[in-house]
Amino acid sequence: TQQASKLLGDAILSNTFQLGYAFQKGYLPLEKKSIEDAIRLNNVAVEMNLRAFAWGRVAADNSEKLTTTSDTVKTRIT
Repeated sequence: TQQASKLLGDAILSNTFQLGYAFQKGYLPLEKKSIEDAIRLNNVAVEMNLRAFAWGRVAADNSEKLTTTSDTVKTRIT
């Protein structure tokens, strides 16, 4: 949740971030396109939710990159 808040500026996006993480780890029997289409269909903060989903996938695949990026974002904000 902290990483999602740092990267995306909103803790509520941590849900979509975790969805991306679970998807990338193979815990969800869905296709990437299906999840992205559902986000678009919901039509609420679409770009932010797509970004959160993508960052969750990065976190699952390369947590070092995520940590470096979130530290950079935090530095720019402060």
